[in-house]
Amino acid sequence: MKKLLLALLAGVITMGTAQSALYHRGNGMIYDDVSNVTWLQDANYAASNRALSSIYADGTMTRDVADIWLASLNHDRLLGYNDWRLPELSYRLVDGLGYVIDTSELGHLYSDGNLSLFQNIEQGFYWSSWLSGTGSAWTFDFSNGSTNLNYGSTGHVMLIREGDVTTVPAPPVSVLLLTGLGLMGL
Repeated sequence: MKKLLLALLAGVITMGTAQSALYHRGNGMIYDDVSNVTWLQDANYAASNRALSSIYADGTMTRDVADIWLASLNHDRLLGYNDWRLPELSYRLVDGLGYVIDTSELGHLYSDGNLSLFQNIEQGFYWSSWLSGTGSAWTFDFSNGSTNLNYGSTGHVMLIREGDVTTVPAPPVSVLLLTGLGLMGL
């Protein structure tokens, strides 16, 4: 009986310690299970989908054009969804370390080395959803992990949306527990 209780306790303790990961969901989408967001796999989708004449051949655009382009993609329901957005970029001040960006959506991808599933990660900066009061916007550079305020420059755009595109309902914990106890009883 003690062994059964110890095994049950170990199972309950380890249930919540799964490692985070990115999952390729097909159709050009990557799911991040930590941030609970889905990324467009092509990190430079604008280069191949230049719906606006103000998008340069390399896929860069001003921040204002990025907003217009994003609105047009949502209007057309890119990959069946109309809630694509620019990623958030946040940072926090840590004593002795300065600013760290690993708490943001862009920083999470960079700091965890999670870029291998993405296509067309470009040198140079990517626009974030954060605007400053001075008419500039925060950007993130994947070549070195830096953040900057930019005004009037051209940058790349990565697209993101909330949640998972293929949510599979998980069985309730009680079902898993009873199944485990039943198997242990055999």
